[in-house]
Amino acid sequence: QCGHADDVGLCCWPSRPNATKRERVGPSYFNRCPEFHADHMRLVDCNRFVCRLEVKHRNEWGTVCDNGFTDTNANFVCKMMGFDKGIFKQACGTQGEFASCASNTGGAGRVWLDDVFCYGYEHEIDGCRHKPWGQNRCRHAQDVGVCCSGGDAEKLQQAIIDAGSTMS
Repeated sequence: QCGHADDVGLCCWPSRPNATKRERVGPSYFNRCPEFHADHMRLVDCNRFVCRLEVKHRNEWGTVCDNGFTDTNANFVCKMMGFDKGIFKQACGTQGEFASCASNTGGAGRVWLDDVFCYGYEHEIDGCRHKPWGQNRCRHAQDVGVCCSGGDAEKLQQAIIDAGSTMS
């Protein structure tokens, strides 16, 4: 006798030669923090617990250091993206290989922001208090991790997953 607790889950890596490492192909039916992409902010490299927060400055994507980052900041960032709430996860790059099928890795490139503090009334992350862009004392192991949930953005993500599961 089997129950749903015994269901098998698989992660398949892309076979396309132009696919990037860690790119997931097809829907995943395991709960995970939703990815999100906007013009100047995105949540990437998501697993069950966290996504790495990245910001775009001078047309270049970079990460945000976790020094001074709080749940208040995570809530603000997630609400800006259309989610209801968010939680901050420290040390995004060190979640470990068993956090999902692939380990959540630290970012690459520049660490754009450090010592970010948002009150919650700002209109964008640049309106929050922070060190000057590109000035930090961080390694990518300190990249901010955020998990957002609820709201219109999550409903859209679920609709995309549902549409993919009915296509065959």
